[in-house]
Amino acid sequence: MITIHAPELRKEAGRAYLEASVQGLTRTDRLWFSVPEAFGDGLSAAGADPFVLAVLPIAMHSRQEIAIRGSLSERLFYHLSRHYMPLLETSCPG
Repeated sequence: MITIHAPELRKEAGRAYLEASVQGLTRTDRLWFSVPEAFGDGLSAAGADPFVLAVLPIAMHSRQEIAIRGSLSERLFYHLSRHYMPLLETSCPG
């Protein structure tokens, strides 16, 4: 199982970083996204959504479940299950 922990927002040297600890890949990692600090509020509103998108192809390929210890938007959940996952299955069989 791949576990995505609740993301944290930090600001440093004029940039905003949204970071989350992710377990279950090859080791425990911290994934992050960075934007100019002026756009940091947009990152914090994203919750775990970008991290789920980043690890979903890996999880599907290795047939692992994803546990989310943060928030996932209803909109993303809908589009993942109805559109994105079937597209990945079709374009990347196995």
